[in-house]
Amino acid sequence: MKSENVTQRLNAQDEYFLDADTPTAPTHVGGLEIYELPPGAGRDFMQKYYA
Repeated sequence: MKSENVTQRLNAQDEYFLDADTPTAPTHVGGLEIYELPPGAGRDFMQKYYA
């Protein structure tokens, strides 16, 4: 099977962030949230929670 290389030009805002992002002045933002299931939660807790 032949793979096809498809590229798209970045919009101006994305291009600016890539150009401006440096180790001494990062422009990206990230976050991490860690959750714990409540005591006694079963394996299907999340399915029931979002149902």
